[in-house]
Amino acid sequence: MAFQISGPFGELVARKVILATGGRSLPKSGSDGHGYQLARSLGHSLTAAILPALVPLVLDDACFIRSLSGLTLPATIELRSGTGKRLIAFTNSTLCTHFGISGPGVLDISRHYLTTKQTDAGAALFMNWLPGETFESLEAAIIEFARRHGTSGLAKFFIDRLPQRMAVALCTTAGINPAIPANSLTREARRTLVGLVTNMRLPVTGDRGFTVAEVTAGGVPLKEIRLDTMESRVCPGLFLCGEICDVDGRIGGYNFQWAWSSGHVAGVSAAS
Repeated sequence: MAFQISGPFGELVARKVILATGGRSLPKSGSDGHGYQLARSLGHSLTAAILPALVPLVLDDACFIRSLSGLTLPATIELRSGTGKRLIAFTNSTLCTHFGISGPGVLDISRHYLTTKQTDAGAALFMNWLPGETFESLEAAIIEFARRHGTSGLAKFFIDRLPQRMAVALCTTAGINPAIPANSLTREARRTLVGLVTNMRLPVTGDRGFTVAEVTAGGVPLKEIRLDTMESRVCPGLFLCGEICDVDGRIGGYNFQWAWSSGHVAGVSAAS
């Protein structure tokens, strides 16, 4: 089989062709999704969903997090199904931005959240701003602090636990004056605050899209590719590699490694 390729450069005829067009993320780099059209025209299918991955998330305009732009802190972000089942969680640095949230933990969970929302509208993200603390352990710690330092302001309790801006914002959102003496905090107010700190439901309204996403989730199904050579199972002589394939990984260089490794295998296989 021969492939005829034409463009501004003229025409080429090749016995082997490698599709290394990327996905749809960062289209300014050339990965505008055109590779998917080429793959389909040559007999391949695509996954049902092609979504941004490793992408920052946008929060509701009224969410206090948007007023903390530039603040970075460790946090645990968890994805739960519409029935409340824990699906996956990441603990890592979280960045508050003018539009919502970003940072390694958020980027890692974004593809899981966006994929799950395709079939489960009730799926939601929850944030624990004090990783390692549970509702029970944090409430017990506040009660103990109130017993030992009753007249001290509640803000003092958080001084070694959270950045001041975050502590103040959480207290304010819970309807509590951060300067209030710890021993005057009502049980209801305390439990509202503890719930907000350890189990805050994030009002996600969307994501930053392919123009910002570092990776694309979805693409040509791996069952249609011979992974030992990266040659197409449906179009002999065609090789696929990198992000056009249905492969994406978490942050940390894994996606680069897939691009380099699959590209190497495709190139060596096509040449031989």
